[in-house]
Amino acid sequence: MQTDKELSALHRRLDSQQKLIDQQVATISEFTNTISDLSRDVMSLKSTVATLQLQPQPVAPQPKPTVISAADPREHGVQIRELVTRSPTFEIPSEAQTRQLLSIVSARHALFKPLGELEFHRAFLVVGELNRLPDGKLDTEHGLPWWSDTLEAFARKLSLPGSISYGAIVACCIAHGDIGFSSISNWPFIDLGIAPPMYAGRPTNNKWKLILGGATLPEPVAQPTRKPVERHVIRPVAPPW
Repeated sequence: MQTDKELSALHRRLDSQQKLIDQQVATISEFTNTISDLSRDVMSLKSTVATLQLQPQPVAPQPKPTVISAADPREHGVQIRELVTRSPTFEIPSEAQTRQLLSIVSARHALFKPLGELEFHRAFLVVGELNRLPDGKLDTEHGLPWWSDTLEAFARKLSLPGSISYGAIVACCIAHGDIGFSSISNWPFIDLGIAPPMYAGRPTNNKWKLILGGATLPEPVAQPTRKPVERHVIRPVAPPW
């Protein structure tokens, strides 16, 4: 039989274990209450979100569109970028090379001796980006005044701003070596074998390099005789430079 001392120790051990069980039950109960509170908070938030979604959202006022005049959009701080198609074959020469080409053309055609080297270089680079018409075919619809305006506008898109005179246009077409041109004696009623920017045609074959190597300059394309007044001149005739 167990003694009173042993029974007393057993009771103490049971009491200690009961306390541990009670503490664990209290902890579990507290944790359960916390979960229940969190669940209620989540449900409350869901209800609030649903209520907000049903409410109409305020619409921010839209600014009135700025009417940009076609005359000069830069007045409104607008920058207009236009697509520029570059020639896939044009090999850009150096200023020294175009200076030599201008010397070769001027020696053959004294009309172009007063041309400036920088203007000729600019015109040469711009015309190099244009497509060529088939051999022997010339553009008879556009005169030098039109080409001057068109090439100056195209030059600005190529980041080559500046003037391009009649003489610079014709001289650089001759120097390219792969562009047809009519007789210089009909100045300033000259037809050229180039296509306007963005128009179809054949790209340059860089014959200018052969001219630098000693090849002869091209001859004018033979044309039927026609009266100069048939040309549509859109501004007064100017000297080549």
